[in-house]
Amino acid sequence: MGTLTGIIRNIAEAATEGTDVYVISVTANRDESIINIAIDADMELSMEKITRFSRTVSQAVDEQDPGEHKFILEIGSPGADQPLQNIRQLPKHTGRKVHAVLKDGRELKGLLKLVDGTRLELEIPGLKKKDLPTMEVLDWQDLAKITIDLKY
Repeated sequence: MGTLTGIIRNIAEAATEGTDVYVISVTANRDESIINIAIDADMELSMEKITRFSRTVSQAVDEQDPGEHKFILEIGSPGADQPLQNIRQLPKHTGRKVHAVLKDGRELKGLLKLVDGTRLELEIPGLKKKDLPTMEVLDWQDLAKITIDLKY
């Protein structure tokens, strides 16, 4: 990638090495005057991790001097209500309620019980209180969208 966004993406990816932080996305407005880096972590994404990552990226950008183009670099994490974009985000949410929309149009709400590779297991509650829950096994690639259900 020769664009400024591509250069920043490479710097951001390199800044995650040796940490549990990973890049979710790197996006920019049309003229690349604002570049957004969304990150997450395998464990808790603390303010300390965000600050450390931000300093590492800023220092690397200064050292690489990507040209005279002025831009604002924004670094943060997607909000809790945002769809999960990377399967790596799922394991830390095991035991939480999720809302999954499948590519075939079905919608499932249930408890995320297991993440194994690209496979997820959801425990779907019965329609009535006396009904036993059922297990639904899904593949990450079958999902159109998955969010943490904050209503529970």
